[in-house]
Amino acid sequence: MGRTQASELRERLLEAGSPEATFGVLECALLNRLQRPLLAHPAVAYALRQLAAADGLWRETFYGVVSQRSGFNSESILPHHAVPKCD
Repeated sequence: MGRTQASELRERLLEAGSPEATFGVLECALLNRLQRPLLAHPAVAYALRQLAAADGLWRETFYGVVSQRSGFNSESILPHHAVPKCD
C-alpha cells in the first residue's frame, strides 16, 4: 500500500462516524487487498471436502472438538462461507 492509498484509507477511517462503520471500512480495505482467487492449500481443500462429505456422529464429534479447541463455532469452521464483496 502506497502513501496515497494509506492516506486515503486513514481519511475514510476518520470519517466513518462509528466503531461499526470504522471496522466496515477497514474490513473492505483489507478484503480488497486479498489476492483473488482465494485458494486453499491442496491438502486443506481435500480435508474440507472430506469433512463436508462426512456424516453422522464422526462429523459432529470432529467439529465439536475443533470448535472447543480453537474457540471457533461450527458455523465458522464449515467450508460454506464466502468472502463478502466490498466496493
